[in-house]
Amino acid sequence: MARRLLVYLDGDCVGKVRWRSIAEFSASSGSHTLHVRMDWCWSPPLRFDLRKGEIVELTVTIPASLYQQMAGVFFTPGRFFDLKRGEPDQLNI
Repeated sequence: MARRLLVYLDGDCVGKVRWRSIAEFSASSGSHTLHVRMDWCWSPPLRFDLRKGEIVELTVTIPASLYQQMAGVFFTPGRFFDLKRGEPDQLNI
């Protein structure tokens, strides 16, 4: 994927990240919501709590098969990207 994902923290775009790359964004301690978006496809929002000095690692994936990707683009664009906490697989935010 050559295009960049837009990263939204608490509803505000905080930056862009290339696919299969790592980006760092700062946030204050407290409760936050994060999602990513590319064109008309986006991830469901991920809610997380952040303590002072804590680093949260998030991973974004897309459907594995081309069929699932095409179906997702047309039928479930709001769930096309999957955003999770944990170890990197495809992309770290």
